Amino acid sequence: KLRRVDIELVLPGHGGPFRRNRDRIDELKTHHDRRLKEVVSLMKQGHRTAFQLASQMTWNIKHDSWDLFPLFEKIIAVGETVAHLAYLEKNGEVRSRKKGDHIVYSLVGTHRDESP
Repeated sequence: KLRRVDIELVLPGHGGPFRRNRDRIDELKTHHDRRLKEVVSLMKQGHRTAFQLASQMTWNIKHDSWDLFPLFEKIIAVGETVAHLAYLEKNGEVRSRKKGDHIVYSLVGTHRDESP
């Protein structure tokens, strides 16, 4: 809805002020679409928890491995992953189920969604 509005100056909750709100909205949509495709691609390998998926995704953080990510960054990454999984589940592309103490996600309509 905000893309239809011509906003002269954006004052975000974090980061500096900027102009050209439509360009930023387009960037965010492109980023979201890329993340969704990445999640689906990883899900083709079989069921995963959000933590497992987050550990396999690409992030803009300069660390050699997931193990070296600071805890706070891991929490943010897992939260973002859960948001993408919830979107995919709402659209019928991913299914979640409880497995022991974990929630596992799998692609709908593949043999991968009937994991052990």
